[in-house]
Amino acid sequence: MNRFILVVLLALCGLGSAQPAERVSVISIVDHSPSGSPLSVRGDVTAYDKPAEQLRYSVKGRASVTNTSARPIVLTVVSLVGTNVPGVNDTSLHEYYFSELFEPRSTEEREWTFGPFVSRTEVTSEEGKKWVDLEPARGAQQKVSASVLFVQFADGSTWGDREEAKAALATRRESVKRLFELESIYRHEGEAAFVEDLAKPTDLPVISGLQDLSNHSDMSKIVDRLVRLTSLIEEHRRSMKSEARATLDVRYPK
Repeated sequence: MNRFILVVLLALCGLGSAQPAERVSVISIVDHSPSGSPLSVRGDVTAYDKPAEQLRYSVKGRASVTNTSARPIVLTVVSLVGTNVPGVNDTSLHEYYFSELFEPRSTEEREWTFGPFVSRTEVTSEEGKKWVDLEPARGAQQKVSASVLFVQFADGSTWGDREEAKAALATRRESVKRLFELESIYRHEGEAAFVEDLAKPTDLPVISGLQDLSNHSDMSKIVDRLVRLTSLIEEHRRSMKSEARATLDVRYPK
């Protein structure tokens, strides 16, 4: 009987043992952009750590990005890097070429969430490869740094490292090419051929937008959107310097 009571007491003590406490940290974003950056970035990131859960980490962020220049902007590339903040290490691209420009002295509010997730890395030892959880030391200082990497203005001039914009500009070129192809198909081959061609798989956001519109709108709205996009492209062509069009922008159909 005494042995049974002892076992029960040990079990109850195990159930009542302290679990690692949840940690919530609010970290201010510090703008470490090079001198002369045409953007300023401020905001904060809230980091959640729940050690008792398998997917223990999640983050929520908000940032205010201001165009501090005197010129409209068509493309921005900004990085966000966290120190001892799992899940914060990203480069964001914002393309305004197919929408309203990022006007001078204006501010955009951006919010995002990520997680829950687990932070792991693969290590190699004598026993072979295995995954090990990455756990920031308790009490370690947490930082989040923002840096503006690249900006393209509406006149085609740029600031920053052009290499950071290669992927975005390649996507833009492909998007422009595809939009003019669709417009040509509609004008010369008719509505049925246009609908069939628009349905082709794509990873171009502006084309995906047209496809989504086609699922909820009639043909006149889709064509109107397409015409407005190609007209907007022509406006950019007129406002951009010729050297910028040749090196950074798109090849326009004649």
